[in-house]
Amino acid sequence: MDTPEEENAQADYLQNITIPSALISKALGERIKKRRNGQSNKSGKPWLWWDYVTDFAICCPMKEKKYTKDCADQVIHSLGVDVKKIIKCIGDTEADTDNPVLKSEQES
Repeated sequence: MDTPEEENAQADYLQNITIPSALISKALGERIKKRRNGQSNKSGKPWLWWDYVTDFAICCPMKEKKYTKDCADQVIHSLGVDVKKIIKCIGDTEADTDNPVLKSEQES
């Protein structure tokens, strides 16, 4: 199990922790999708989000150190989705700024 207790005191992974997709509720996921440029389901395939969440959990486990952006991109690609469109939609995840969609949800 990947817990802080199992790491040494100098573990630097804490700064890289993000909210796993699997922990986002369906309601929050739907609100985020609707707010993103009013294009909540432009693809016509609303199940893709949940396919991604499931496949990511299976293919990119933390225990095997596969919990990475590269693995996430591979899962997205395997679902037939253009990774560049996803990046354009969510913005720069490495930027030290607030995501306007998530910030709005936090304040509501």
